[in-house]
Amino acid sequence: MAWRISAAKWNRRRSAARSRCVLLGGAVGLDPRFAAWWMIGHAHMLDAWIGWSTSPRQSLAQARALAEKAIAMDESLDEPYVTLAMVYQLRGEHEGAVPAADRAVALQPDAAGANAYLARILTYAGRPAEAIEAARKAMRLAPRYQADFVLFLGRAYRAAGRCEQAIGAYRRGHELNPSGFPAHSGIAVCYRRPGREAEARAVAPEMLKAMPSYSLAFHARVNPYRNPADLERDLSDVRALGFK
Repeated sequence: MAWRISAAKWNRRRSAARSRCVLLGGAVGLDPRFAAWWMIGHAHMLDAWIGWSTSPRQSLAQARALAEKAIAMDESLDEPYVTLAMVYQLRGEHEGAVPAADRAVALQPDAAGANAYLARILTYAGRPAEAIEAARKAMRLAPRYQADFVLFLGRAYRAAGRCEQAIGAYRRGHELNPSGFPAHSGIAVCYRRPGREAEARAVAPEMLKAMPSYSLAFHARVNPYRNPADLERDLSDVRALGFK
């Protein structure tokens, strides 16, 4: 069972998340003190983040409770703090998100996942320069990194105003996950910011192909910027491409 749990751990596909919950439910049933309660919490967090949950508020509350349960059982684990950081950020509580992500890295400095998620947390907290360094570190620690790692780097570059480097990172993310949506969205925004309107509009159909239900409301939910002006800039860019 352990290897199947590990294989699904950071997968954001809904089928994998559901499979993970079934596997982990069996594991904690066999051992109620199994510290991987945080993984079930992480699945609840993903439900809220990606939009699978019918009650995001409840999903985030469950995610927080399970992450805290795992921490109470084993304070040496970094992963529950990652989940907790994401819960705080998705609730707009950046003052809790950054310390939780920092704690994850402090516990396991060489954990690629913890460093990658620290990059995401720092980006939306308005600290893109630090986020870039955290994302680069994550990629050094895991040379065969997953798409999310380089997409987090692209997002940090974008927040720092380094659009050309952001586009390069997003393109690499697209290579690793051709069906993914974030790369197309990031590239379109980064083309538009320096005035490359035609190139931005050329990417817009790929955004809809990757996510037909894409909307400004979705963009606002998955991009929880601390500074409202940063979110409004994003929304202005995608609104100009014809999205509502």
